[in-house]
Amino acid sequence: EQLLPSLIWCTQDASLVAEAMGFEPQALLKNLEGREGASTLLAVGQCHAVRSVSAGFNLLGQLFRFTQITNNVLKQFEQKVRLGKDVPLSSGAKERVIRLCGEFSYATYAAISKSGRFHILPVMDPASMPMLTEQLTHGFKYPLFLNVPSKLWGQPDVWEPLLGRAVRPSWLLQGVAGKKVLCVEVDGTERHEILLFGRVRKIGIEQASNAFRAISFVMLGALASQGLPSSRIQLLRVYLDDS
Repeated sequence: EQLLPSLIWCTQDASLVAEAMGFEPQALLKNLEGREGASTLLAVGQCHAVRSVSAGFNLLGQLFRFTQITNNVLKQFEQKVRLGKDVPLSSGAKERVIRLCGEFSYATYAAISKSGRFHILPVMDPASMPMLTEQLTHGFKYPLFLNVPSKLWGQPDVWEPLLGRAVRPSWLLQGVAGKKVLCVEVDGTERHEILLFGRVRKIGIEQASNAFRAISFVMLGALASQGLPSSRIQLLRVYLDDS
C-alpha cells in the first residue's frame, strides 16, 4: 500500500492501511501523545524532509549529467562530421556517385550548387573546401562526405569501416538488363592550372586505378552480404581530367 505512494514522496494514512488489512488501528499503532510522541513525530518529519531534499538533488544531478553527456556526444558528432571522419549517412538521396577529389574540385562545386539531396558522396579535404563541406552537410548536421588522404586511397582496410558499413543497394544507378551500376569517379583536375606544362599531376591514373580497385572490392563485398551479388552489378569508373 505504501510502495507506489513512496515514489512521489507520499505516505498513506497508517490507520487506513490497518483497517484495509482487517486490523484494529489501536491494536497495531502506537499512540504518539505527550512529549515523547511529539519528539518522535518531529524526528519522522525530519527524516521525510531529508529524503525529499536528497532525492531532489540526486534527480537534478542526474538530469545535469544526462544533459552534459548529450551535449558532449553532439559536439563529438559535429566535430566528426566537420572532419569527414564519420560513417556516411546511408539514407537520403538514392543513386549516389562516389567522387574522390584532390586539393580542389570545381566539378563538385558545380554539382551541389543547388540545395536539396545531393547524389554525390565526395571524398575530399574539408580544410581546402570549407564552404563546400558546410553546404554539403547542411551545416554539419549530416555525415555526407569523407576525408581520406589520397595516399591511402588504394588501401581497402581504410574504406571498410566507412563505405563498407554505409553502402546500400539504393546507392547504385539503374543499368540495362536489370543490372545495377556502381559509379566511382576520381577528379584529377588541378585547381590553378589547366595545362600543366610537364608538371606531374597530384592525382594521376595510377593512383586513381588503385582507388577504383580498393573501393570496388569493399563495396561489392558489402553489397553481396546484403543479398546483391556482384554478377548483377556493373562497374563504372570515371577519371576526370583537364582538357
